[in-house]
Amino acid sequence: MSEEKIVRTACPRCEGQRSCDLLHELEEKSDDSDPEHPMWGGANHQLLRCRGCETIFYKIESWHSEDWDCKFDPESGQEETFYPRTVSVYPEPETKSEKPDWTWDLHRKDNVLSQVIHEMYVAKASNLNVLTAIGLRTAFDRATFLLGVEESLELNKKIETLVEDGRLGKVEAEHMQVAVNAGNAAAHRGWSPDDEQLAVLLHVLEQFLRRNFFEPPIGQISAAIPPRPKKKKG
Repeated sequence: MSEEKIVRTACPRCEGQRSCDLLHELEEKSDDSDPEHPMWGGANHQLLRCRGCETIFYKIESWHSEDWDCKFDPESGQEETFYPRTVSVYPEPETKSEKPDWTWDLHRKDNVLSQVIHEMYVAKASNLNVLTAIGLRTAFDRATFLLGVEESLELNKKIETLVEDGRLGKVEAEHMQVAVNAGNAAAHRGWSPDDEQLAVLLHVLEQFLRRNFFEPPIGQISAAIPPRPKKKKG
C-alpha cells in the first residue's frame, strides 16, 4: 500500500475508539452459484497500528446472507433487510484492569519482571489476594536483582542495601518493608489482605518500580538544569 490510511476503530489495548494506521487491507467475497439456494458473504481483513499505544493488531469484519435481520427505515416507512457484521480482533481486547499503563513497557527492561507483574494483576482482577501479595514480593525480589543487589541476601537486607545505595528513602523503605512482610505472610502463613490493604501495598510497589525503571534519576535532572547566569559587573 503506497500511502497509509488512518481509520477510527477500537484498539484492543486502549479503551474506546482510537486513530489507527491501516497497514494492510484485504477484501474477501464469496458467492454460491446455486440458483435455487443462493448464498453470499464476505469479510474485510485489516492490519492496524494504534497511534496511541502503538499496538499492532488484526481486525476482521465478516457477514453472510444466512445471518440477516430486519430494521425499520423511518424515511421509507418500510422494514428493510440488513446483514449484521461480526467483528473480531486479535489479540483479544484486554479486560479492564488496574494495571498502570507504564507496566506495558516493562518487557523492554526485563521479560521476567514483566511477566511477574502481568500475572500479579491477573490475580488481582480475579480477587486472588493471596497470590497477588505473593506476586508483589516476587516482583520486588526480581527488581532488586536488576538493580544489582546481591541475590543471596534476605529481602529485608535487600531493602537495607537499597537505602544505602540511595534508591530507597527512609520512609519508603519502611513502607516497602511492610509490603515485603505482607508477601511473606501470604506465602508462608496464607494471610490474605483485604482489597483496601492490597491497594495500598500495590501502590508502594508501583511507586518503587516506576521511579527506578522509568523516571530519570534526580541527579540527571539536576545536571540538565541550565545554570543561573552570572551577574554583570556594574
